[in-house]
Amino acid sequence: MVELGVSPATVRAAVSELVRAGRIETVPGSGTFIARPHTVVGETVDRSWQTVALGTHGTELDVLAPLRWAPTPDTIDLASGYPDVGLQPLSLLTRALRDAARRPGTFGRAPSAGLGPLRDWFAAQLTSARAHNVLIAPGGQAALSLIFRSLGLVGDVVLMESPTYVGALAAARAAGLVAAPVPIDRHGVLIDRLEAAVERTGATLLYLQPRFHNPTGATLGRDRRGPLMELAARRQLIVIEDDWLHDLDDPRTATPPLASHDPHGHVVHVRSLRSPSLRRCESPGSPRPAR
Repeated sequence: MVELGVSPATVRAAVSELVRAGRIETVPGSGTFIARPHTVVGETVDRSWQTVALGTHGTELDVLAPLRWAPTPDTIDLASGYPDVGLQPLSLLTRALRDAARRPGTFGRAPSAGLGPLRDWFAAQLTSARAHNVLIAPGGQAALSLIFRSLGLVGDVVLMESPTYVGALAAARAAGLVAAPVPIDRHGVLIDRLEAAVERTGATLLYLQPRFHNPTGATLGRDRRGPLMELAARRQLIVIEDDWLHDLDDPRTATPPLASHDPHGHVVHVRSLRSPSLRRCESPGSPRPAR
């Protein structure tokens, strides 16, 4: 402290920040050590692009700028999630839009929570959800921004799989939250490392992509779902389940969302329709006020 010219309070704050980020770990009675890196046998992963999780000298807009660049005409864009025009059933979509335009009230102001029949439909997909637990949001980023701002206070820690969806990281940081990484493997988040992260940071928020994780494609193993929900109940952890590719899974083999078996209301489920303009978020349990 004397050599650096800083106070003990500054050192404690810096150590707390490094512990929260998973860079060091403290062992009572022994001291503070560099955290052991998690590696998967036989796997070589380059995560150097994951600058948002570790901080950057630029802004969020600088980090996300490449995602907004318009591709050249001879480029096949695989980043946006929009299917090629030749793959879209344009005649069916046109007919559906024409029929919808004829309905009474189409051009009026929709309820702020979303259309009632659409909320009912989404609620019916989860056995424990009701329409009053469902909100319709204009897009995925809007849904995540709403959740992070509603459930967290500035400076709160949100645990996130490492690596994870860069847009979720940007939304969390825009809400003033601090992202702390949790290692994953080909079967999703590592439960023991997750519990250690909860213990280390005191976090009450967890952002998770249990189905077709972005960017690795991993799906949470069936044997990890129960322990995850038990951990959430025991530590009062709010799980933000981003089920963004729900409707592209094979219904014959797909595992149900975590929110479908959530008796204590710990899961906030985010799911999108295949139209990029419709997305919703809901909690199947009792509504939770922001802390």
